[in-house]
Amino acid sequence: MLDIRLNKVYNEGQKRSKRWWGMSLANHIEAYIKKLLMEASSEVIRLQRRELARRFGCVPSQINYVIRTRFTPDRGYIVESQRGGGGYIRIIKVGVPTKECFFENMVNEIGEAIDRTRAKGLISRLTNDKFISLRERLLVESALSALDEIIDELGDFPEYKYNIARAFLLKKLLCSISGGEGEDNDMSEL
Repeated sequence: MLDIRLNKVYNEGQKRSKRWWGMSLANHIEAYIKKLLMEASSEVIRLQRRELARRFGCVPSQINYVIRTRFTPDRGYIVESQRGGGGYIRIIKVGVPTKECFFENMVNEIGEAIDRTRAKGLISRLTNDKFISLRERLLVESALSALDEIIDELGDFPEYKYNIARAFLLKKLLCSISGGEGEDNDMSEL
């Protein structure tokens, strides 16, 4: 009897997911919010978490997940949240600076170390804001993936050193793409 109920729940979930035309619910929520930002007269929108959850037939925590992972400073957004009955979420799209200024800020933002999630967010922002082409994005992602493979082969390599190596490589790649000479980074600390 339990199997029949679980299959029914599973089938209902499958029907619901098909209505999103093959997109995951998180991707659909993200696309909807980005559409609202594009249609807004300013670069700011104010949303009700509960209303969005109702619209997409999900729990408010799913909305939190999308906002927390897809609308980050690394991707060019500032999020303000007010909890409670009259609570809201305000999403601000940060303006796009000049290319030279943007790359300089990006290199500074990377700092001495960067984890995989932040690196992916920065690469995504570079592509979305048209600072790098899709081809350049694929090259950067391939280089970082090769670094992953090398580190995995080394075996016992501390995470903090890996984050330092990733930051070094990412900064060098961005400086090359932007046409700058980049920083004189010293890898001797690895």
